[in-house]
Amino acid sequence: MWSLSSETRWVMRRISNPNPRFTTRMRQAAAFHSLDWLRWAFARTDRVFYVAGADNAASLHLHAALGFQEVKRFASERSAAGVDVLSQLVGNAHL
Repeated sequence: MWSLSSETRWVMRRISNPNPRFTTRMRQAAAFHSLDWLRWAFARTDRVFYVAGADNAASLHLHAALGFQEVKRFASERSAAGVDVLSQLVGNAHL
């Protein structure tokens, strides 16, 4: 069994669980993946953008817990809701 880093524990405390089928283990895996991705990205830039469907509550909650701020919503054929959310995170010290 792997242990959680302090960053992952911090994120896990901030993530609400909007979907009862989205288990703690799934949230941990999502947090690990997202934190690794953000470390990689911030080694190369100071601003990261993220797009998710407006109906993807689990992903939107996870990224909000990581510090992403919504920039705008726009029509999209990509998501079931027909609306996507563009969010950004500017240089994050806790990563």
